[in-house]
Amino acid sequence: MDDPVHMVTFARVVEANSFAAAAKRLGVTTSVASKHVAKLEKSLGARLLNRSTRKLSLTEAGEAFYEHCARLIVELEAAEQSIAQVETELRGSLRVSAPPSMVAMHIAPALAEFRRRHPQLELEFDLSNRVIDFSEEGYDMALRVTRQPSPDLLSRALAPLRICVVAAPEYLRKHGVPVHPEQLAGHECLLFSLEDDPTTWTFHGSAGRTVRTKVSGAFRSNVMEPLHKMAVHGLGIAQLPSYMVGGDVGHGRLVQLFREWDSYRGASVFAVWPTHRRDSRKVRLFVEFLVERFGEEEAYWDRALRLHGTETAA
Repeated sequence: MDDPVHMVTFARVVEANSFAAAAKRLGVTTSVASKHVAKLEKSLGARLLNRSTRKLSLTEAGEAFYEHCARLIVELEAAEQSIAQVETELRGSLRVSAPPSMVAMHIAPALAEFRRRHPQLELEFDLSNRVIDFSEEGYDMALRVTRQPSPDLLSRALAPLRICVVAAPEYLRKHGVPVHPEQLAGHECLLFSLEDDPTTWTFHGSAGRTVRTKVSGAFRSNVMEPLHKMAVHGLGIAQLPSYMVGGDVGHGRLVQLFREWDSYRGASVFAVWPTHRRDSRKVRLFVEFLVERFGEEEAYWDRALRLHGTETAA
């Protein structure tokens, strides 16, 4: 096969009817353009151009060969455009493992915008809180709540984790409003069974003070979503992430208690992905989208708590 560079040079010379003009378009010297065509003619064993001091003209062989070169250029330009499109437009699929409530409440409502930006990308979510094995299970990335992601993974913090103690206004009207963590002992509490000790709730106050309160309740769950629904329907007091209850507090469906106490320190919601996905544009752009969606300075659900939260039952 002849050198495609020589073929492109020949086609440009024909189109410009000038070695000098073609060379300028190609960014080479006139002598280089002339050598390319001469090498092409030698390779083909046929003269392609009639050269004179005044003009260039195609030989019969040159006319036939130019048609092939013109088609080649069209194909090369189409290939370049397809590569450029791949670089600017995400394609394929992105597999994400994430907590169910995070996806349902904060990611799914934003996916229409992400889809508008990247219409060719397919998203697959596995909704769970379990630790996954990237090498065995083929996920591209995961969202996890942790104090410190594995050093074997790449990560980016998306939002600090805040755990809120909440109850429905209806529950507080019936049973009273506890004003201190120690008063929880007399209340119906909704228990997260995956905690090391679901019946002990720990609170950190100012000046380093820590309070550990024994709690009890008729309802337990190994996932937080049912506890959230139970709290909204007035079945008890729950400890839940701010990303799960921020909207409810902002709209008055739940009341945040003990705002001056921190019940979980140092954890954040992280995006994590394996090192072999280091250069993945799909992962990078989805993570950047989540940062944009959640809020870089303060997560929008925490802002709702700060602006609209109250400790007084309606």
